[in-house]
Amino acid sequence: MSQKHDGISTCSKELMMCNVTIRGHIDILKWLHENQGFDCTMFVREAAKTRGRNNIIKYLYTINDSQTTVLDDASLNFLYWDYTIAK
Repeated sequence: MSQKHDGISTCSKELMMCNVTIRGHIDILKWLHENQGFDCTMFVREAAKTRGRNNIIKYLYTINDSQTTVLDDASLNFLYWDYTIAK
């Protein structure tokens, strides 16, 4: 069942996209974008580049819909910190 989650804030959606990108989960990233309508932002692209997620980088450039970010540097730094703890 495909269901759009319109009640999720734009910030939360972007954090989810960054989180799965940092962890390298391209299948979840595709699902969030293609089935749930989550947008790609420059922070999502930066997370893929920083972590060397080449398969995700290729995918993100195929969708070519980079939206304006709603996150700040502190949010992205927290995601990177969280990723290093979760390893």
